[in-house]
Amino acid sequence: MPKVSIIVPIYNMENYLNRCLDSIINQTYKDIEIILVNDGSKDNSLKICKEYAKNDKRIILIDQKNGGVSSARNNGLDKATGEYLAFVDPDDWIDKDGIEKMVDFALKQKCDIAFFDYKINDEIQKSEKVNLEYTKETKDEFIKLLISGEVPGYLWRLLIKKDIIKKSKFKLDLPMAEDLVFILEILNNVNKINKLEDAFYNYFLTENSITRGSLKYKKNLHNTFLLNKYINKLYKEHEKIANTKHISEIGLYLLKMHRDGYDEKMIKEEFDFLVNDKKYKEMKQNYDQDKLSKIDKNIMKFIEKNNYNQMIKYFEKLIKKSVLEYKINRIKNRIRGVKNEF
Repeated sequence: MPKVSIIVPIYNMENYLNRCLDSIINQTYKDIEIILVNDGSKDNSLKICKEYAKNDKRIILIDQKNGGVSSARNNGLDKATGEYLAFVDPDDWIDKDGIEKMVDFALKQKCDIAFFDYKINDEIQKSEKVNLEYTKETKDEFIKLLISGEVPGYLWRLLIKKDIIKKSKFKLDLPMAEDLVFILEILNNVNKINKLEDAFYNYFLTENSITRGSLKYKKNLHNTFLLNKYINKLYKEHEKIANTKHISEIGLYLLKMHRDGYDEKMIKEEFDFLVNDKKYKEMKQNYDQDKLSKIDKNIMKFIEKNNYNQMIKYFEKLIKKSVLEYKINRIKNRIRGVKNEF
């Protein structure tokens, strides 16, 4: 049976790490290589990793200076010797037969990438719009679903044949959605993708993880343009889909900043940035207006007319009408893929 390299990037996860590592070392599939990358943790994460490494020879421990999740994953990739790759976040866990199910399925289907459903706090999350199989000729449909956000680009829901990765690396200058860009890049080398109708990966979502994601997004609005640049470079033919997605994200971003009570000066600075930003204006030249909600369209009008005060009044009206809850649910769903990021 083929070896599977499981890469776990770790930063300050002492409260959840035991659960994660116990779930990996107790997998029914035994031919695994467990690569733990401690990314300069300041808590007891490294100590915990050392204890596990001492008791399980399958564990390779890398201790690096803090460089971010992309740096940690890249170092894990460099050490991986398995035929297949899987990624696990350190606050998540896998059902004990998860790796075995993935490998059996990938071998039977002879696919380069196998992906599956997952659970968030015990609730199964299904990707209803995807086919069970994509070939070299039809994978473009899968790519469009990823770019539009209709299928979340979560790295940990994939089992990847290592030889398709070639020289691909995670982007160090992209602090959000690096999973998505990496997946889109390696899809260029894929001949077949199959979906396993099962959920055995447990994504641990807390209010804190949502807050961490939104704060990072709030501080780095320009990163949505950087993400768009990477996607359009890989798949120029889908520029319209990517632009529409990111224009919608900008509207959600401003709305959530106001909803969560961020400093008005900070919101105004981001608004002014959008009013004058060349990249945002370029995106507006090629997008699908029909795919935007009424709220997104109104926010675009406020930006176009440089009318910040009217936008704030509009937000207040939305809050009073409780329309905002729908938008908050949307952004929570999107941020679930970010955890580090998107």
